[in-house]
Amino acid sequence: MSLQQRRGIDIPWPAVAICALFAVLGGWLGMWWVAGFFGGMVVLLFALDLAVRMGWLKHPDARWAAVEGKRKRAHVINPAPQPMATRIAPPLDDERQAHVHGIVTALSRHGIFAPDVPDPALLYPGIADNDLTGDVADVLACLEEVPAYHPDVDPGRWLENLSQHPAQSEQDVAWQLADLARLAGSAHPIVPGEVSLQADGLCTATFTIDARPVTVTWRGHPKYISTHLHVAIARALAEARTGQRLAWLWDDAGPWISRLNDGAVEALNASLDPNEGSPYRWEWIDEAEPFAAGEAATA
Repeated sequence: MSLQQRRGIDIPWPAVAICALFAVLGGWLGMWWVAGFFGGMVVLLFALDLAVRMGWLKHPDARWAAVEGKRKRAHVINPAPQPMATRIAPPLDDERQAHVHGIVTALSRHGIFAPDVPDPALLYPGIADNDLTGDVADVLACLEEVPAYHPDVDPGRWLENLSQHPAQSEQDVAWQLADLARLAGSAHPIVPGEVSLQADGLCTATFTIDARPVTVTWRGHPKYISTHLHVAIARALAEARTGQRLAWLWDDAGPWISRLNDGAVEALNASLDPNEGSPYRWEWIDEAEPFAAGEAATA
């Protein structure tokens, strides 16, 4: 028999004495129910003590310890999340370093990065780790990968005037509308309106520019991008003649969109690819023909 089993309950001896006294008085006065009640209390206490000592019942302290243990496990506080492990990339060769540096310089010259310009060296690990050539599409794709190699860097500081709209994902038209309005700037603000998505794929989005409401309708696809909304907003901004227009550069993941000054697309392409051998070129969105990832659209 363990020590825990030998130790009985803590009998409240003053209470036992009082109960015994009332039991004796009850019997002397002929009040048998009083004698039985208080006498029974004394017997019950000694019976509990015996049961604990023999191991037939758990000691109250042991029972409470089990309950308290469950309570603590139920309310355990998760440890603080561990910082993301920093990825180590192989060094990037000098030729690609120079190429990346030139692309970042060209993009920043035309205001694509805002409010800050990334240090080209921050992009080297992503280029090297994925064995990329370091062209303009690679540079843009690696912007949001920088924290994997430099956890203290926030890519959001470079993306105030730059955004990618995924070409093959769950299409969020309301987000596209709000993001395009943000990129259009404040000179002639685009005010997003209602967005309607019907079961047959028919999409309707409304916005306002200079108190003029515009409605765009197309039959889209839930997983593939349509550009009717992009072109409509870009044309509305171009018609406002702010001196700035929306431009995009397409890669396999979708279009990168930015607001550029008139004439910037031609100058930017000339500086990025003077021989016009790259498949990645900036274009004015308002000059593009819209397409819908679905049936023929109406506008």
